[in-house]
Amino acid sequence: MGHRSIIHFKQNYRRGPSKAIQHRSPLMQVQGADTHIVNINFITRDFYDRYEKIITALSRATNFRLDADFSRFIDLTAGDVRLVDVSFAYISEGKDTVYRIPCLWLFASNSSLEFTREKARALALQHYRSIMENAVQTAPIQMLSGTLEAYEKLLEAANLAEQHLQTFLDNNPILIEPSFKGKWTKGDLRRFRLPEADFLLKTSDNRFVVVELENPTDRLLNASTLGPSAELRMAETQITNYLSDIQNGILTYRNSFDRDLSVENVSGQVIIGRSSRLSADQKKAFDKHVSTLNYSVITYDELLQRNRAFLDNLGIRYGGFRAK
Repeated sequence: MGHRSIIHFKQNYRRGPSKAIQHRSPLMQVQGADTHIVNINFITRDFYDRYEKIITALSRATNFRLDADFSRFIDLTAGDVRLVDVSFAYISEGKDTVYRIPCLWLFASNSSLEFTREKARALALQHYRSIMENAVQTAPIQMLSGTLEAYEKLLEAANLAEQHLQTFLDNNPILIEPSFKGKWTKGDLRRFRLPEADFLLKTSDNRFVVVELENPTDRLLNASTLGPSAELRMAETQITNYLSDIQNGILTYRNSFDRDLSVENVSGQVIIGRSSRLSADQKKAFDKHVSTLNYSVITYDELLQRNRAFLDNLGIRYGGFRAK
């Protein structure tokens, strides 16, 4: 476990005459390792009252108005503290004093061994590694956000064809299955003599998803009956045949393709059409129909919405980004 940073605010309000400065407590007392104070303005009350309109209008940092009577801003008694973009503003002997610290790393030590070049290099390397570790955690998420934006733009393109989406999703199967760890295309499946769906994805928990992509312009419903369209029926027949072929030849495919394959862990998914073109009644009829199937049927719009929700949920944990 790492060290926990402890910052104490000590507020000793004046009662009667001011005490001598050496008897007053510091505003903040740092007693832990790897403490950070970032993007904060420390402003004494008299300075704040004098320039309140300017401060509130121009400042983009967090402003601490200090009502306490203290001897110094920070007292470092153990560990270390990094001040990054920290400013101090106060009035001393009738004179306004303002200064900014872009970056300052302080250590609670008087030992010369703590301030050697070797120690500085080691600390700099440690700091760099922590920055990179944090960046690595969020970079894949930011990349996924960019991929989703590109997918949304593709859906809005004129003359959008099935091949355009197939190429995009071939390069970005994470949009179809976020937990995928393996992907096989038609050519791969042909070599294994498996049914030639557009994709076969294997997930991190050893599920297999047979994916069939249809045209984004395909009709989803029959306009007069609100039943499934001919295009949708054809796609359903195709995915049903793929699943049936795999399940009937499961022992062969387990030996020739993947030992994790089983009847229970193979599912199908059809991606077809655009739900944004459906009326409320049509959408209700479409949802009712696909709910009766033993495989998944979603539209290209719903694929976008599903990934938006996924990123929004990740944003709750990681912050700093959001699917637009």
